[in-house]
Amino acid sequence: MKTMRNIFKFLFASLFVVTFSCVDSENTIDTVLDYETGAVLRTISVNNAVLNSSDPMSTFSVTVEEQDEADGALFLQVNVYAQLKDLTADNGNSSTDFMYVRSMPASECDTGPVGLPRGTVELAFGDAAAAMGVGPNDYAPGDVVVVGLEVELTDGRTYDWTSAAGIITGGFFSSPFKYNALLTCSPMPGDYTVYMTDSYGDGWQTTSGGD
Repeated sequence: MKTMRNIFKFLFASLFVVTFSCVDSENTIDTVLDYETGAVLRTISVNNAVLNSSDPMSTFSVTVEEQDEADGALFLQVNVYAQLKDLTADNGNSSTDFMYVRSMPASECDTGPVGLPRGTVELAFGDAAAAMGVGPNDYAPGDVVVVGLEVELTDGRTYDWTSAAGIITGGFFSSPFKYNALLTCSPMPGDYTVYMTDSYGDGWQTTSGGD
């Protein structure tokens, strides 16, 4: 575990934003190295990325692992946001901006196999729809709910999908901070009439060959 944590630290150090500036001094030190560390939410598994608009309790679920410069000691909470992407043109365009839905405190996380906080973030469709201010006339199957995550540290710093560099969102860290959840639906309860056409022309047959 200790060796794996050291590997994580080495890779995490490679995420630093580095800038160089030339400085004149009597000590002939003319290069100063500045960097700022942050935090990542590494995707462990996407457990469910399909939301049923007919069921307000239908839940998006992803398991993530938080890492910061203090091996998770600065981790305060994960803030969850939702955005509707209206991809069905027949009901107009009801797309929204990212809206805050809920927070998951660090206390709800366990310690993962490499000693870092690991937890499952969940988002119910009903909570997302309420936060986005949309109703049944605004969304349809085929639309997408984008789930955005923001990691908040105890010192007030926050990191989300807008601050994640390419080296973080892909590859080993796989920390995109946002996920697409496809919107589906279930038929409403009631009686349905199904109209069928015998396109082959030989009449309706049963599995036994009768009428």
